[in-house]
Amino acid sequence: MSDSNPTPARIEATPTVIALLEAEIAEYNSRRAKLLEVVVGLTANRRAEVFRQHLEGLTLKTTYNAHRIKAGKILVAKLREELKPLIEQVLVKELAIHLAETEVVLYEDTEKDILRERAVKKETGLYADTARFIDLLYDEHEVSRDDFAALTTEDVAAVAALINERVSARLSEEMCTESLNFARKF
Repeated sequence: MSDSNPTPARIEATPTVIALLEAEIAEYNSRRAKLLEVVVGLTANRRAEVFRQHLEGLTLKTTYNAHRIKAGKILVAKLREELKPLIEQVLVKELAIHLAETEVVLYEDTEKDILRERAVKKETGLYADTARFIDLLYDEHEVSRDDFAALTTEDVAAVAALINERVSARLSEEMCTESLNFARKF
């Protein structure tokens, strides 16, 4: 019958082996002490966390009202701090939305004017400004279409020169430049 457990080899207790064992035991004790410090620190942190949650938990029945008030004020202050950057972002976005909506309204109004002028052009064969000018000539000065028909080529040229001269006198070069720059944006 053979033994299933062989006998361990005997190690001679020399001073070198004893020194190695003492060093290993010292290292083990050092690691054990550090581990115990960490465990104590974890439990201390856990106790502090439980205490903090206990004070901040507004629904717990065991806390005093003063603690609940303090926790509520702390929570409100924390939420306000978290909201500050969000409020700034919301204000910037809201301003951008307002500007975009204003721009859309301006473009819609311009488009309505264009459609109205096209309807007048289609109906009368004249642009809206021209139709208003002709109506004004008739209403204010009783110039009718028969008067227009009686104009010669020289008369038409003289009227055109007068209109161009008056318009040029009223418009400065700067205003024309601004109008052109504005029109180029579209």
